[in-house]
Amino acid sequence: MLEQTQLPALDFPSIAYGMHESPLDLCVFLHQGGATMRRNLALNAISEGKLGPRLRERAALVESIYRELEAKVAAGASKATLLDSYSAVSSFIQWGEQSALRLTLDSVLDDFKAWTEALIHRARVRKDLSHDSAYATARVVANVFAPFLGSVRVSQDANSRSGGPGRALLRLTRMRRPAMRKRVLGTQADKQNLQETFAFGHLLADLCHGLDAAAVRGAIPLSVELRDGRSVLLKCRLHYAAKSAEEMHDSWQAAKSARVRAALAVGESALDKATRRPLLNQRIEAELLIFIAQTGMNLAQASKLQREDYRWRSESEEVTTIRVFKGRRGGEVVFRAFKEYRTHLKRYLQWLADVGLADSDDRLFPFLESGMIKAEGKSPHLSATKIVCKDLGIRYIAPRLLRRARVNWLLRRSRDPNLTAEMSAHTKETLLRNYEEPHHQAAACEITQFHLKSDPIIQPPGPGSCVDGSRRPEPVIGCPPEAPKPDCISAEGCLFCRHHRDVASSDYCWRLASQRHLKALEMTLWRSPKSEPVHPGNLVVDRINAKLKAIANSGAEQARWVEDAEDNVRSGNCHPIWSAHIELVETFA
Repeated sequence: MLEQTQLPALDFPSIAYGMHESPLDLCVFLHQGGATMRRNLALNAISEGKLGPRLRERAALVESIYRELEAKVAAGASKATLLDSYSAVSSFIQWGEQSALRLTLDSVLDDFKAWTEALIHRARVRKDLSHDSAYATARVVANVFAPFLGSVRVSQDANSRSGGPGRALLRLTRMRRPAMRKRVLGTQADKQNLQETFAFGHLLADLCHGLDAAAVRGAIPLSVELRDGRSVLLKCRLHYAAKSAEEMHDSWQAAKSARVRAALAVGESALDKATRRPLLNQRIEAELLIFIAQTGMNLAQASKLQREDYRWRSESEEVTTIRVFKGRRGGEVVFRAFKEYRTHLKRYLQWLADVGLADSDDRLFPFLESGMIKAEGKSPHLSATKIVCKDLGIRYIAPRLLRRARVNWLLRRSRDPNLTAEMSAHTKETLLRNYEEPHHQAAACEITQFHLKSDPIIQPPGPGSCVDGSRRPEPVIGCPPEAPKPDCISAEGCLFCRHHRDVASSDYCWRLASQRHLKALEMTLWRSPKSEPVHPGNLVVDRINAKLKAIANSGAEQARWVEDAEDNVRSGNCHPIWSAHIELVETFA
């Protein structure tokens, strides 16, 4: 038996815990069955001696795991990272105990390989675990084990090739990273996304409007009217929420229900009523999500902001507020929001004062805890908003997705990555790598514009279609004064523009032959005055004849293009670009 005095402490005193949160202590891994129990129950069972003696052979492994986790904490790893590592290692130890493995420092490499095989079997055969989850869990455990296994079994060559000890350890197994699945965006994907985002934003605004100070102090449960005609009932966790006082047969219960549901009396504080806290927290959750959507701050930073006497400075369509410290940016600024949000934020600050939260808490988003005080710095779960969205059938947009939607909306609206990156407190590279999402309509327009400017086959010669995109029409050298002037308006003018280029294709020859036929028909309808005996169309026909002749002389295949084009026109099969014009002129001939 391993005596307790022979083993150092295996807890993490530097981690902040909530009032009822069980601390992390790796001593539970030293007892058979300790990893399968909840942390608080396992620690109580150990203190009461119900889990038996500590396992001496497992001590070296648990101490090595503890040193690696403690090193992560010292290096600045978050509590969430530590909890993920603890949970993954706990899963490994649970499986090892169920499989009757030794789980010692000498056998842990073989045990890890066997565990990854079990994960692969679950993902591929039993299919009760996704491949992504299996790989993610194995990777977390590998990152914990690899540093102290590097000097035992893991080869140095594997370390050097992989780029990290965790990946080097995984290379010794059959566990491989799943292929990255690319999401295919159709023409309606982004439209649906924005529609869902707008519906979620309308819900948040309606909740903020419906949960004013009078409503919070009024009778409950509270029904909030939405702009789409529906309403949402906020039951406030009432014990008698299912029935009203009139529906109850027991007079004592009916009286209690009526008393709890009644509006607060003058002088009563909503902060002291457990039935009012859900309403207050619901409004604060909605305000926090709107703030994130407006400013682009992440949830952890926004939830820690202190309430300030904000000052505003206008910058075109946005407003900069100061006296808010943002550690990543350094200094005093510095979140940006659109001008319309200024009125909304002022209304929210006044609401905090009206309900009494401004007097009892300096936070901008002062969530009220009911009994269980969370650890300092722990981000809120926003569970109340999730429940409302589920009841209404509205998609809940998480803060991370709200920030991503804001960045992409700004990027598509401004078409300026540098400006969007500055507004979102990112570098341009980070924005394009981690936030930008493909937009089908914008991509289609950009691709079309690119080809129209650079591909002469797709860009048909005609009005305003200079191949080089200069948009400065210039006549060809030796252009007759009677010829149509190049003006990027008429197709005839383009024929005499120095920027015009012929296209080596049969379709182009067909277009030219059809245009020549149209000009010939126009000249048959023209009665020449004495002042202008020659129709300008003659010059156009001569120009087209010269072009077709040059194309035909360039090769045997090109000669067949010209011959086929002229045969099509003689048979009445004109190019679609000119066929309607030709039919119209023929009606007057």
